[in-house]
Amino acid sequence: MNLDEILSMDQPYIDINIPVMDRRTTAFRAALGKYTTQNQQEISKRRHQYVHDVEGLRAERSRLEQDIQRHRLEEIALAKQLEEERQERKKAEDMVVHSNRQLKSLKDRFGSTEEEAKKSEQALKILKKSKEKEKSQLEKQAFQIARDVLELERLLGISVRGAGNDVLTIVFTQLDARTPEREFSVVIDLSMQEYTVPEVTPPLAVLPSLIEELNETRDLFVFLRRIRKAFVDALDL
Repeated sequence: MNLDEILSMDQPYIDINIPVMDRRTTAFRAALGKYTTQNQQEISKRRHQYVHDVEGLRAERSRLEQDIQRHRLEEIALAKQLEEERQERKKAEDMVVHSNRQLKSLKDRFGSTEEEAKKSEQALKILKKSKEKEKSQLEKQAFQIARDVLELERLLGISVRGAGNDVLTIVFTQLDARTPEREFSVVIDLSMQEYTVPEVTPPLAVLPSLIEELNETRDLFVFLRRIRKAFVDALDL
């Protein structure tokens, strides 16, 4: 069909076959929509991949910067250590030189004659003998002091025994006239800011008030005097 034939008709018209056109239009739109969707998905995929790659590069850059900083600090520490070792080596060398000079001076002073060496040896023997005598006297004094302390503890009826770190066991005797050797003991824990008494034998009713007063005054000797009196008072009950 051409234009002349169409124009020669009483009522010209063009058969555009609308159903076919609709199907083609629908197919075109579907293809266009599918193409658009695929493109959008591809763009989104590439965008996500790009973001992922950028984040990976940032993380790698941060790690590299941290490694560089760590290596710099290690390099500084190594340089400092090398400098300290150099200083120590120089000091050691200076000490060796000084010691050699002193040794040479000593050899020059005392090695000139055999008589001087003998005098020095004799003086060392005398000094050693004097030190041994002094040591013997100190040991005798220490033994006597230990005996005196034991005797003093026996007469006073009190002894102090270690029960651990900052924990003391105070034992009283000579309190019970009927049984002088009977022991009255109290364990004092001084390891904390607030002193405690985890054990007392025999039990004392006034112990809480005595502990409270001890933590207020921090006077251990007054506490021992008062707890000794409390033991004695308990005997009279």
